Amino acid sequence: TATNVRAALLTSAGQSRDLLLQRVAPRLGHRGDITGVVAIGAPTPTTAAQPQRTASVVAAPVSRVHPSIAAAKGLGANGEVAAAQAKGEPFHDHSGITDALDIAVIGLDLHGNITEWSRRLAEISGRTREELLGKSLFGNVTGLVAFERHEEVSTVMMEAQYGKDTNNYQLPLVASDGRSLELLVSVAPRRSSDGQIIGVIAIGQDITELNLQRREVERVADDLSRIIDTASAPIFGVDCEARVTVWNQKVAEISGHSYDEV
Repeated sequence: TATNVRAALLTSAGQSRDLLLQRVAPRLGHRGDITGVVAIGAPTPTTAAQPQRTASVVAAPVSRVHPSIAAAKGLGANGEVAAAQAKGEPFHDHSGITDALDIAVIGLDLHGNITEWSRRLAEISGRTREELLGKSLFGNVTGLVAFERHEEVSTVMMEAQYGKDTNNYQLPLVASDGRSLELLVSVAPRRSSDGQIIGVIAIGQDITELNLQRREVERVADDLSRIIDTASAPIFGVDCEARVTVWNQKVAEISGHSYDEV
């Protein structure tokens, strides 16, 4: 970080305008790595005697890590499960696999009735397996999917019945207390021991809180962006390759260069 750095800005008319950069600091990514530089300053008279300082920024490689949630595509069914599904009976996972894993699992038969509801899903939704088994995912009694989302969700589930996998789908559900839940799931057909499709399985993670945090970060970032753009001080920023990433209205006014031009 450097303060009171004098810099020359070349205007669109070819003239040099002096800026006193009151603060020059590294711009950090979400993991704390340096992604660029941001400078905040004020125009100064070209004749004013200002102490000159030189600040250098060492460009570090930008590391961009995009976190993802890896979800399984299916859950094996043994002969006992296949027989129950073939008869149209609710499926009870006697192996306890889904309950042993901290993941959300929903199983449906070919009619959209719930055949599996994992322990983790019961915890986050407030709806128990016992009260939901055999009931429709889209029924008014369960109220698990908001009416306006029925068509979207049913389309994804229907595609799975025809053999199509859907990855990284944000499945909207409604908790027992009316809260909106969002699950990042992989949806796939569920097959019997002889390979016939007997239902649908959706496996994934609860990302409700993560999405709420992301939206709050986006809101704050949007507010900050507007504050920077309308600030009375010239503010600009560059990335590690010296490409302009921030260029507010004041610096555009001083330089005669719009953001699109730089």
